[in-house]
Amino acid sequence: MENLFYFGKDKKIINVKDNISNAGYLSDITFSSNDYSLNSLLTLLPKELHIHLSTGYEDEFINTLKQIFGTRVSICTNCNLCRTYRILNNVK
Repeated sequence: MENLFYFGKDKKIINVKDNISNAGYLSDITFSSNDYSLNSLLTLLPKELHIHLSTGYEDEFINTLKQIFGTRVSICTNCNLCRTYRILNNVK
């Protein structure tokens, strides 16, 4: 997953990267942003997980989230947030 953002209920971006991924290494093991994201989600255990995909492509990480969180996961590819992100980042 190229870009991952967390939004609070007020639709403001929660910058998780600044809070947890500065470590980079733990016991000489490199963690990806997906590892940090999954760890954060497992800690938070959200009742609902709305995933906005700018490309519409569901990769292995999205499939993992679906397996873990089941029916709590909803995928969006064309709401105002998705369209705005595509326009601002020139994503086709």
